[in-house]
Amino acid sequence: MVMTFIVHIVAGTVGLISGFLALSVTKGAALHRQAGMVFVFAMLTMCTAGLILEAVRMHAPAANFSGALITAYLVTTGLTTVHPVKTGSQWIHIGGMLLVIGVAVYVYRKTRPAATTNTGTAPVVQPSR
Repeated sequence: MVMTFIVHIVAGTVGLISGFLALSVTKGAALHRQAGMVFVFAMLTMCTAGLILEAVRMHAPAANFSGALITAYLVTTGLTTVHPVKTGSQWIHIGGMLLVIGVAVYVYRKTRPAATTNTGTAPVVQPSR
């Protein structure tokens, strides 16, 4: 558990540094591509470690679980714009999109304030006298 936490922190730190480096050098240069790939692997490692930590700890599961999945999805789709998937493998994009939509709906339903009563109608507010 402690080792997973350390991996999560180190991968996040490497992701921040490599992301900054990739953004600060000339686009398309060898250093840009190398730093970008380090960023991708660091972020995916961080997301995986975060998912493991969340599965064990269950601390704010809606936010942490969805944050890890959506971050992994965004990093993966960003990578596929640079290294496109082969023809016929578009199911990766479709599956990822459906996963993110499902997570977003789940988080919305779990975190929205209750706007209705058990009867399904809006609560009635009695005026004060």
